[in-house]
Amino acid sequence: MHAKSVLFHCISTRYVISQHRLCGTHPKKALQDIVAPELQAIRGEVKRLDEKVDLIRSELLARIESGDRELLARIESGDRELLARIESVLQQLLAKIDAVYRELLAKIELVDEKVESNRREIQSLRYEIERIRDELVARIEAQEDRMRMMAMHIGDVVAMRERLAAVEAAIRYLPTLPPPEGGAGQLPSKE
Repeated sequence: MHAKSVLFHCISTRYVISQHRLCGTHPKKALQDIVAPELQAIRGEVKRLDEKVDLIRSELLARIESGDRELLARIESGDRELLARIESVLQQLLAKIDAVYRELLAKIELVDEKVESNRREIQSLRYEIERIRDELVARIEAQEDRMRMMAMHIGDVVAMRERLAAVEAAIRYLPTLPPPEGGAGQLPSKE
């Protein structure tokens, strides 16, 4: 209510109370006569305001529900977009991992082939080393046999020289014999 209306209401209420006193009626009754229509008016105003609040509340709830539906739709759309992006990135990563895996397998197979080739070459070298070792052992054994034979021959030659030296020494100390007839059979002198 406005200030003028309140002022008028107060003045009119005093007037009604004073009229009731003049008539001999009780002030409580006079107050009830004044307040009852005002209470009815206030109740009507409260009812109208309640209806207005209910209407505003309904509109707000409708707007909130609409906003909720719109927000949920946006969230679901965002979720779908996000899932699509994640799926795309995942597919790209899987493709890269697959490419790296194939490249690694190819390199591993190449290394395996090199290792196998080196293993075969090492095995071949082992066989060659064994063959050369066996050949060297045979040559060494043959040389040892020859050296033993030479040692035996040298021993025989040394023994022969020693016997020859002994014979020569024995011949020097022998008395000289008269020369045979014709000069045959005589040993030359060593002077």
